[in-house]
Amino acid sequence: MPGDEPIRLLVDCDPGIDDAIMLLLLAHHHRRGDLVLDAVTAVAGNVPLDKTTRNARFVLDRAGLVDVPVYSGAAQPLARRHTEQAVAFHGPDGLGGLYGPDHGGIDGGDAAVEIVRRARAGVDGRRPWLLATGALTNVAIALALEPALADLLEGVVVMGGAFGAPGGNWRPWAEYNFYFDPEAARRVCESTLPISIVPLDVTERVVITEADAEAIDRRQGPSQLAADLLTQSIENHRRQMHLDGCLMHDPLAAAALVDESILRWVPRVVDVCTEGELAGHSFARTAHHADRGRRESHVALYVDVDRARATILNALGGD
Repeated sequence: MPGDEPIRLLVDCDPGIDDAIMLLLLAHHHRRGDLVLDAVTAVAGNVPLDKTTRNARFVLDRAGLVDVPVYSGAAQPLARRHTEQAVAFHGPDGLGGLYGPDHGGIDGGDAAVEIVRRARAGVDGRRPWLLATGALTNVAIALALEPALADLLEGVVVMGGAFGAPGGNWRPWAEYNFYFDPEAARRVCESTLPISIVPLDVTERVVITEADAEAIDRRQGPSQLAADLLTQSIENHRRQMHLDGCLMHDPLAAAALVDESILRWVPRVVDVCTEGELAGHSFARTAHHADRGRRESHVALYVDVDRARATILNALGGD
């Protein structure tokens, strides 16, 4: 994971309320100089591609990062044409309907090409990190475009998968990102990319409460936006899951880039099912002889909840 020097970061996401909160967290650390957010690429997932792209642009603009470009990517999974998106949770626009239909704008594409271009270029001899918090379609396409992508990235942090308790969040056996495009998840997990996976096993332990949201400074700007999104997410979790608080799936993956001590990682071979009713089901297991040539992923199976909450809340309320 990252060291003391500020990292260069590419983000691939599908905003979505929790992706938007994650972008605000990263924007805070970008302004502080803890990292350099080079570009954001959007993929279809929580809502259709035009909305995920516009939402990413809107959040970055509100956070003062108007110069960070947003690129539009894959509108459909690699091998499926379903549109089973999470609009019931995130709202038809992906941001809970808080900001009106015309928020944001679209910079351009193509996301996978841009991931490869920026990975090849590097900056000051430093390879970028890639944070992927949506379906892995763009990343899988980038791998097809550049088979040596593993040598061009410092690391890839993936929010996805479910390997034990509590199980899946879209199907009993499947986490949403892996379920939405299981073929892409399988290709990425079976690649030689240096992957660190942040699964539901840890993200569902980090809960932000209504009191936390109320404690965030409600002035105009990024903190106001964060408070609005958290409040909407808490309402959604209460309505859909009967939970008094909201889960920090994508923000936890971003927080791990800021403070590696938040999560504890174990080496595992990760398999993703692509067949039948179990499509999207993921397995994390110890390597054995038949896995010769497979690169193990680092899988987070323990989270320091207090430290994670503090890192997330300090960033969201710190502007």
